[in-house]
Amino acid sequence: MEKLTSTISTELAVEAANSIISTTQEYPNDEKTKGLSGSITAMRDKLVEVSFINYKPFNLNELSTKASRLFKMLDLIVKAYLLSPDENTRSQAGDISKVVLQHKGFLNLGFLNKSAEISMMMQDLNDGKVKSSVNAIPGLEAIVNTLEATGREMEAHYHNVLTDRTMQKPEKTMNELKKQLIKMINEDLLPALSAAAYYDPDKFKAQFTTVEDTIKHFNEIHKNRKSKKN
Repeated sequence: MEKLTSTISTELAVEAANSIISTTQEYPNDEKTKGLSGSITAMRDKLVEVSFINYKPFNLNELSTKASRLFKMLDLIVKAYLLSPDENTRSQAGDISKVVLQHKGFLNLGFLNKSAEISMMMQDLNDGKVKSSVNAIPGLEAIVNTLEATGREMEAHYHNVLTDRTMQKPEKTMNELKKQLIKMINEDLLPALSAAAYYDPDKFKAQFTTVEDTIKHFNEIHKNRKSKKN
């Protein structure tokens, strides 16, 4: 059972909590997991309040929406070419489809994480055979290039945002709240979901697996960001 890393940034911890909360709302829940989800939501809200960042100078939501639309376009075009009567075209679309599936959680990410996800996606799309397939299918190369440029723009604005706080950030309080949030996820919610999935796999296994996949995903984003800094 993989746990959310304690060294994750505050922004990523909040985004991970958002995704986990969303998952607990999409699947059936028992009373215990419902209560834990409510507690995690309350702690998330406290952390957001304490670590509030002023996003007003940069229209990041617009960039995030643009990135989502480009990803949807990429997905729709690839699905269309998977139905092509030409075997070679279907094979090329299949190469790209595998990458799209690897990043299927992209649309559920907040703007703080989409730039990092785009960076990882581009590594996959620019890999030898996949890149050749992208270039071979009409319209895809332009979409991929625009998505990559949008990710770079989001990353640049993100760094600017981090230097433009609207108030002095109380680091000690923020770190304590983050620790409590991560503890709730790792030590309370995960064991509860694991037990529920064990006793009633038909009802809870999919939810537990989705939460685990979400945690792995955010740990991977954290790992990639950390390696870039070193």
